[in-house]
Order: sequence, then C-alpha cells, then structure tokens
Amino acid sequence: MELRIVVGPSGSGKRTRLSILQDLYGFMTITGVHPRRLVQLVQRLRDIQGPTLRLAIDIPAIPFDADALSTSYDSYAEECIQSFLAVKQLPDCDLMIIFQYCGQTELARRLTFGAHPLIHTVGDTPAAIFAECDVQVQLFARLCAKYDNGELSGRELLFSDRTGKSAEQLREEISQRRYLRRPRPVASTSPGDFQQLRAGIEKEIAALLVAREHRESRGFAQRTEA
Repeated sequence: MELRIVVGPSGSGKRTRLSILQDLYGFMTITGVHPRRLVQLVQRLRDIQGPTLRLAIDIPAIPFDADALSTSYDSYAEECIQSFLAVKQLPDCDLMIIFQYCGQTELARRLTFGAHPLIHTVGDTPAAIFAECDVQVQLFARLCAKYDNGELSGRELLFSDRTGKSAEQLREEISQRRYLRRPRPVASTSPGDFQQLRAGIEKEIAALLVAREHRESRGFAQRTEA
C-alpha cells in the first residue's frame, strides 16, 4: 500500500499535488480528513482495495472555530503526529508525509481571487494566513523532532517549499518520484536538502513568532472592540 499524506497551509498547492497524483499516477485522493479519522479511514480502504491501494490524503489545518483557535492548534499538531506514527504501523504501508509550504507573502497573492477558510474566524486575509501558518509551524516542529530522533526517516518525509514555484515545477518534482514504475522508495529528502529547507522554514518560523508576539501584545484589538 502506497500512502501519501499531504499537509501544509491553504494555497500552497496541496490540491494541485493530489490532482497530479490522481490523474497521472492512479492514486485515490481524499481531501479534508481529520487526523483522528486517518487510521480508521486507511484501514477500511485497504480492506476494500487490498495491498495494491495507492492513496493520497490531504489533512487541512482548519478544524477550528473562533473560540477553539487559540487553544486547539497545539493539540491538532500532536494529533497529526500520533496518527502518522500509528498509520505507519499498518501492514505493508509505504508511507510518505509531504509537508508542503509556501511563504505568507505569496500565499496572500495566491488568495487574491478566493477567501481563506479562516477569514470569518479572525477577520481578514493576512490574519487568516498568519493563524494557519502558525498551526503549520507547530506541526513542522514536531515532524523535525521525529526526524531527529529517528521515529520518521528521510524516506518517509518530503519537505516541499512551493514559494515562487509553478504548477509545472510541482509536476516535475512529482515525476522524479517515478510513481509509474513503483520502485522501492529511496530517501525523499537528502540530509543536505532537508537542512537547507529546514533552515529556510525556520526563518519563517522566527518571523511568525515575532508577529504572534506583536499581535498578542495588541490584545487582538479587533475582536476586543467587537
């Protein structure tokens, strides 16, 4: 069973990745899966399809309401990690977790013609992008920790920074995985590539933390006034 789990902020190209996997490589694709339902869903589909199942799943970071947003992001990240480790233990599971990221400035440009899922929760598009990226930072930090302690290997992790890259470049990245020939998977991210990307995303993490402190110091004035 080939299982690809895609996480990342809205606008980073997750749906595009799933569409390419489905249209060109025959993956069954499912979007909007809550991490608590992941293991049960995969088990049931494997029982139906058998060990040849090729499944790609998008796990969004939007299972929050206005009241829970400030407290739920940490538990969401932990639920994701626990689900990933549990599904990894399923028989013959060829797991790859794809963390697909994109810088906030570009996410704002990509969302020009659409509404962010959190816009009604936090008030405007920049705040919505910030809130979702803040959630993703928590998940990214935990994935890094599992990589560092060996619970997840380089073969099971793919960190894809989509900032400044087109859908065609994403298609090329996917084609390099050679899904059509179904080889024994090799390391998805080399140590050098991983550290380079990790350093780049950690710069964004630092900027997020500064922005979060600034927003907290303001006391979320817009919500207070409301």
